[in-house]
Amino acid sequence: TERRHRHSGQGARRTALLGVLARAGIANRFAHVLDHGGDRGQMVVPGGGLDVDRPAVFEVSGVTPEPGVEAIDPPELHARPWDLILSCHVLEHVSDPAGYMADLVGLGRAGSLFFIEVPNERYASPAFNGSAVQKAWLSWVAGTGALFKVLDFLSTGLRVKLGLVPPFGFVALREHLQILTVKGLKAFLAKFILEILACEIAETGHIVALA
Repeated sequence: TERRHRHSGQGARRTALLGVLARAGIANRFAHVLDHGGDRGQMVVPGGGLDVDRPAVFEVSGVTPEPGVEAIDPPELHARPWDLILSCHVLEHVSDPAGYMADLVGLGRAGSLFFIEVPNERYASPAFNGSAVQKAWLSWVAGTGALFKVLDFLSTGLRVKLGLVPPFGFVALREHLQILTVKGLKAFLAKFILEILACEIAETGHIVALA
């Protein structure tokens, strides 16, 4: 399910990337581009719009990359002078986002560009967020079995369809460990040695940032 989500509408997502680059005044011409955690490298595939001499992808799943995209092994990550590093729909999955981003920034050099894409998961929640009441309630309901499953189903369904987590509901962290807003992503990136050139909701509905 997550792979279908990440790689649906690839053409629109590549167009959104090109638009962000253009608005930032960055020429679409790169020697070395890395799609970090990019599955088969669909975002940097030759003929997809990005003008790259040597497109590459780093993907731990071991899937075969798209024709014309080079698979990069961990020892090679620091060996290339990356002009542009993409991280698309990865940040929301990692348990240590600061550590992940520090490692990603460490792959770059002076002048390297970073393109970050995450879901725009907006919802309202009157569910006593972060309070002692919520923690006690969740601790109890997690051991109830059937009631927990019902609340999980209702919470997920209402959040996806209506953008609302009901009172006494919760957001289940099955795949997305981080839920980011434009403001939150901008504040997160500002903690690193990066100049933020753009951070916005793209026409695809996802949040994108260029730094």
